[in-house]
Amino acid sequence: MPPEKAPPKRKREEAGAETDGDSPAAGLKGLQKGQEEERRGLLARSKLLQSMLTSNRPLGVRNMLWAMAAVLAVIAGLLAATGRIGAVTQSIADSFRSTPSEAPQEERSLDEVAGDSEDEPFTFANLAGHPDNTLQPYFSGSLAGQSDDKSRVDLIQQFRQLTDRYIKRFAVDDNFTLRVSTGGEPDTLLEVFTFEEERQKYIEAGRPQGYNWNRINALRRQKTRELVDKWVARGVPEGPMRVKWGMATKTKEARRRDNPFIEYEIRLARFFGKSLLMTEIGTKETFNQDDLVSPVDAKSRYQLMPSLLSAYGIHRYRLSTSAGNSILVAEEQHPLITMEPAFKHATASINAMGHEIPGISAYHTGVNNIYNEIIVKFLKNAQEYVSPSITTADAYIWGVTEGFPIVSRNSSFGDFSRTYVVGAYGALKAMEEATIDTSQTILADRMALASGKRITLDHVLTTLAENGGGDLPWKAPDSLSLYTRFARLNKHFHLPAGPDGSSDSLVVGVPERGNVELSATAQGETVRFFLPPGARRILNNNGHADLIDESSVFQFNHDTYADPGEGMKTKYDHQYDRLIDEIRRFGFTEENKQQLADLAQTFEQLAASEPTHYRKTMADVIAKHQRFWSYPGWSNVSQTVQTVLGRAPAETQQPEPLDDQPIQTPENIETGASTGR
Repeated sequence: MPPEKAPPKRKREEAGAETDGDSPAAGLKGLQKGQEEERRGLLARSKLLQSMLTSNRPLGVRNMLWAMAAVLAVIAGLLAATGRIGAVTQSIADSFRSTPSEAPQEERSLDEVAGDSEDEPFTFANLAGHPDNTLQPYFSGSLAGQSDDKSRVDLIQQFRQLTDRYIKRFAVDDNFTLRVSTGGEPDTLLEVFTFEEERQKYIEAGRPQGYNWNRINALRRQKTRELVDKWVARGVPEGPMRVKWGMATKTKEARRRDNPFIEYEIRLARFFGKSLLMTEIGTKETFNQDDLVSPVDAKSRYQLMPSLLSAYGIHRYRLSTSAGNSILVAEEQHPLITMEPAFKHATASINAMGHEIPGISAYHTGVNNIYNEIIVKFLKNAQEYVSPSITTADAYIWGVTEGFPIVSRNSSFGDFSRTYVVGAYGALKAMEEATIDTSQTILADRMALASGKRITLDHVLTTLAENGGGDLPWKAPDSLSLYTRFARLNKHFHLPAGPDGSSDSLVVGVPERGNVELSATAQGETVRFFLPPGARRILNNNGHADLIDESSVFQFNHDTYADPGEGMKTKYDHQYDRLIDEIRRFGFTEENKQQLADLAQTFEQLAASEPTHYRKTMADVIAKHQRFWSYPGWSNVSQTVQTVLGRAPAETQQPEPLDDQPIQTPENIETGASTGR
């Protein structure tokens, strides 16, 4: 993915609050800041109200009462925003406003809109995990409740102005567009230039998925220089000038690539208790292209470094074929192999920061970078913003707005790191109303052969073809051969093209040079492949009962990564949640570090005694979190917190002894068990 574009041969520093007026002449704002924030709050509440009133579900008494109150609040707020309400009425309207944690919201569960019984389309906008809901007040929501902390409000407003620019970039300006502005404050729009002929060629070509964007980027790079020279000649200072490249076309492409997998990303985000912002990591890193390799050898759509790929058991190996050649298997190129490790790593980064916004940035730029370049510099250079309500998220938004010149000086935290989170948010906003059709979701079983077993691909597919395997949910046209369907399902196998299929009869179609010999291991690594649901049953019933290692099977369907809920959580999970909340408020103390170590040990014991997927996954997350806290950056933060804030060590909640009773399992929950520890 190309870095942030700037005029060549100069280093930019983008300081201060930035606005992006749509009028080239003046860049005037339509409303004063206070009115704009009021409108944001009203919009957020009215949007929630609309979703409640248009839902097919009964509101219930509690939500009905809240909805009635919300109607009055919205009406009163609108009157106040236009100056048509007196002081007393304004006070009444204010009484209806509540903080994000207080406002009752009807959460529409993903199970309702993406269940396995019927694949009902849904959108990001109707899910409670949208960052506009879960990460208030940073992206949306009224700032009226923050009025006693004006400095924090100013920071949030600057951050919102930055996010607005990236909503334009990912949702408005396509990949044939360049937006030129003055930079600085105000950041006045100078020109929006579009390659109209190139855009038309793209449209006439049918908007192909594999379009040559490198050629378009070369044109935009040349045009960037020309536009800078043009406006410099007209008296605009070159230093702060910005030329932003639109990304809306590639953002839509990224969503199309993600259609078979996005349901799992949504479920994983909720599984880990995070917002939908996490689902845009692949978009921001690679536009969901699985075969891209970075200059530092990061691979997969989620750009995992080699050490992480190895740590998570993601490998490359070769398989021989009946023709004598070999084919490459690159596991990092399959999202259903890399997705969970990437999200675990992101979750550990978030927990190590105490908040999702700096944590997602840390996923990309590194935990040490956020500790050293953001949090430490914030505490040392922005003490005027320190207040009882300040959080690590506030430190981050200072670092990407007015603190950026300080943060980026002699640092690897540059423009691309600065815009990582706001770019992810812009990409999410670009597609928030796009329908997600879960009938496109890939359904598959990931598996490996039992120890010592071998079988050719032709043998596997022939067995399936002769026993109804063509009717399995391959998520591919029936006219394709089984070999081509297998290749599409196993995109990490670099298989050669096979013969055409037939709409009249099922064709197996395995070419000799693609007839790989599947084995339990290859070059010391487990060989993992995917088959559609039902394929294992056919193989078991037709002479291959012991072929698959059943312990290796992981099923991807509409129940995968279901919300663990309270039934799966223990009191130790809640202790961990409280610890993360303490970290959010700069709780980088030795006492908290010891509590983290104790909890990590407890989580490991829980995973050993009750090896559910949830328990094993959370043990991995907290272990990674503990490792992050062993980095030098943590010590720097801890020392700075004690020096600058003068904070006394927080009292540690010691983990209680392990429960004797077994942990709730998904099976218990589904049968009605509701008590959790």
